[in-house]
Amino acid sequence: MNPARCLIALMGIMPLVYWTGFLASSTTPKWLVMSAVLPMIAFYNKGSVYPTISHAASALGALFLAWSALTCFWALSLPMALDRVWLFTLVGLAFICGSMLKRPDFRMGIALCLVGMALNGVIILGGLVGIDFLTVLFDTKTLVTTEYAGLFINRNRLAAAAMAISVPGLVLWKWRVFPVLAMGLLSKAAMVGGLVALVAVVAKKRRWRTALFICAVAGLSATGYIYSLGVDKLGERWLNHQHFQNRVALFVNTAATLDLTGRGVGSYWTGYPLINDAVMESPASVYTFGKRPRTAHNDVLTVGFETGLIGLAVFVMLVVIIMRRPLRSEEDWAAWCGIVTILGMGLVAFPLYTPFPALLFGIQAGFLCRARSS
Repeated sequence: MNPARCLIALMGIMPLVYWTGFLASSTTPKWLVMSAVLPMIAFYNKGSVYPTISHAASALGALFLAWSALTCFWALSLPMALDRVWLFTLVGLAFICGSMLKRPDFRMGIALCLVGMALNGVIILGGLVGIDFLTVLFDTKTLVTTEYAGLFINRNRLAAAAMAISVPGLVLWKWRVFPVLAMGLLSKAAMVGGLVALVAVVAKKRRWRTALFICAVAGLSATGYIYSLGVDKLGERWLNHQHFQNRVALFVNTAATLDLTGRGVGSYWTGYPLINDAVMESPASVYTFGKRPRTAHNDVLTVGFETGLIGLAVFVMLVVIIMRRPLRSEEDWAAWCGIVTILGMGLVAFPLYTPFPALLFGIQAGFLCRARSS
């Protein structure tokens, strides 16, 4: 068995695994595929894998995983804690597998991901002209194609996956990936990720005036968007609009309750009732008796809430070490931009807690931390 080829095949298959709902990382089809394949790839040829990984990055990754596992002892729900630890373990395994890839392997994996996302676009186009491919292929009555979701649960997940893979694709093949990039425009969170990647690349190349100009235009556009929000079902608009208030409530209530050790990994869903009015009362669209958020819609805040400031500090140091790796090839730049895109989306969403972006994050981080000779 060739581990690199198996990983490339996994990257191509993941966009095509039908995801009918938001379930735990131990039961969602995409997570199940990762759970079955990643351990086999990582440990099949482990003798030639581990020496290729950056010692600092692997040590911090192991420390974060160990601390996350330790927080299970005070987590509010042990089953959800174990599920989250397994999620982090899968990302770690993706990191190990990504460090095996050579530059042609990485390029091929990105290409197959783009092909898989393009096929999602075909399914969407079929739905627009009245051809429901999902009914034909899966005998399902769920009209997902009419919601521009393809093989994902909704268009937000589709857009996040499309943006996460199209940005590194832009680095490698320029505007040939525009059809996939267009699907990334179906979600505001995905557009935020693309914008953050653009600003980061410009700043990385030390074109500060251009970076400031982009930030200024983005800030004015965001302000205009918020101001233009129409009246919601509660009769409110602008800063009081439901879409805006939802994020504000999650962010401020979570940030205000961060502590040293956290509430325990996987505890956001079970712990949010304890903080739903820490600073401001959560809108009914965020928290009611039968509804509560699974994450803070911000990956940094979610990590901080569950693993505490200790876990958050380790996570931030890990990301910094990964992002400071030297970029000596076009493939390195593609991986770096892909990671920045996912982190950017994580400012207003939760890509690290959804399977396809999480897989890409781990593989691209591992690729950046590979031995430089490869």
